[in-house]
Amino acid sequence: MLHNHKKCVSCGKMFLEIRKSDLCPECLSKEAGSFQKVKDYLYDYPGSTASDIAKFTGVAETLIVKWYEDGRLEKSSIKAVAKCKICGRPITGGEVCKNCLDEMNKPMNKDERKPQMYIATKHEK
Repeated sequence: MLHNHKKCVSCGKMFLEIRKSDLCPECLSKEAGSFQKVKDYLYDYPGSTASDIAKFTGVAETLIVKWYEDGRLEKSSIKAVAKCKICGRPITGGEVCKNCLDEMNKPMNKDERKPQMYIATKHEK
């Protein structure tokens, strides 16, 4: 089995890739410890927001959101982790909030349905 050297995305140190990971063994171990802290916190305080979890555990909010989006943390245990891709409001799931989804699915009025055509004319001298 051939192993490749990789650069750790967290600390920048070169390491021998044994597992499919972008983290060196030291950073992988630190991340596992951080993940356990978050899980323990959520056990005691289910329904917490990502910012609260970060504040009380010392784990970066971006990492908590990544674990949430990767499915490593239960959707029901964290409140409003993601943000709507359109307006930025906090959402508990999906990519778009209910308000933006309703706005996108709202029927257009008759003026909006008419295609607009513009005809370019050549100016003559």
